[in-house]
Amino acid sequence: AVAGNSEKLKLLIENGTNANLKDSKGLRPLHYAAWQGRTESVFILLRAGAHVNEQSFDGDTSLHLASQYGHHEIVQLLLF
Repeated sequence: AVAGNSEKLKLLIENGTNANLKDSKGLRPLHYAAWQGRTESVFILLRAGAHVNEQSFDGDTSLHLASQYGHHEIVQLLLF
């Protein structure tokens, strides 16, 4: 999700990778994609059932990160 390689992300999802796994900071793939402005990755993760309202250990949601870093198209995807 961070690298923005949507083809690899699709392949991982198709092979059963959980779209909601969190790392040691409580960040999930959707957090990283939103933070980095990876619109297509965000779309793929949302279609795979990624939880929009999950918070990192710092209390950030994907929406917070997309908004903070000026990724307006992603903000719209996350809101609707």
